[in-house]
Amino acid sequence: MSAAASGRYRAQVLIDKSVNFGQAQSESRMLSTLPDQIDFDAQDLHIRWKDGKECRLGLLALRRNCPCAVCRGGHEADARPTTGGIESIALLSWKKVGRYALQLNWSDGHDTGIYTYDHLRERCNEKPQKIPRPPPFF
Repeated sequence: MSAAASGRYRAQVLIDKSVNFGQAQSESRMLSTLPDQIDFDAQDLHIRWKDGKECRLGLLALRRNCPCAVCRGGHEADARPTTGGIESIALLSWKKVGRYALQLNWSDGHDTGIYTYDHLRERCNEKPQKIPRPPPFF
């Protein structure tokens, strides 16, 4: 093998190892945002992710923070959420949306929010916070 061919071979091996390392990191990242098991009770949505992490997400917090345009108050910069007055909620069912999200069907009839796995995983990593009660209407 000539020196040039040997150099090209070494470069290809380095590229292959780099690509494989990148693929392994990407696969690990993908596993962390893919649910393995999804369940819910009266208070929480339970998700066990494919990487083994488990989390509970409060239903009321999820409903009040629905990502749909209607609940967010529209697409304008000055949009205000419309869900602050929700006092209680029940999750009736859920379904997967492709390979990237969940659609939650709520007891108030709302079902247009698409909760991405990335967003749910981020919420899973947050410390639980008390949901502030909206100010009373006078």
